[in-house]
Amino acid sequence: MNRNLVAAALLGLALGAAYAWLSGQAPDPSAADAVAEDCRPTGQPCRLEADGGAVTLELPADVRTLAPFHLRASLEGFAEVEEVVARFDMSGMDMGENRYRLEPSGEEDEWRVEAMLPVCTADRVDWFVAVTVRHAEGRTRFVFPFEVSER
Repeated sequence: MNRNLVAAALLGLALGAAYAWLSGQAPDPSAADAVAEDCRPTGQPCRLEADGGAVTLELPADVRTLAPFHLRASLEGFAEVEEVVARFDMSGMDMGENRYRLEPSGEEDEWRVEAMLPVCTADRVDWFVAVTVRHAEGRTRFVFPFEVSER
């Protein structure tokens, strides 16, 4: 009987540790290098600057959950851009892994991807997209809050 109790306790500790680790994986939007406070990238470009570079992000005017949409990011001032990744999250919610690697569009310093957001079961519409630019000097993270249209 003691073996079963010890095994259950160890399993509980392992599951608790795994949950703590996974729940800490969602990025804190305030820990970014730059956070948009006065603009939203839906329907119009929103520009942020940090680390000697800038990202101008644009999403469609009516982003909806479970519907594909195009994301466009224009970069300025970064040397040797290796990768651009967009991650969509909600503050205080685990929305799963919503990461998209942007690809060069063919136009200078413009990157694009088609993305899709999951449905929030709590009916929240407040999202943020964290755009991480990996470049010769390191990584720079830009956060753009936005809201989705009704489902």
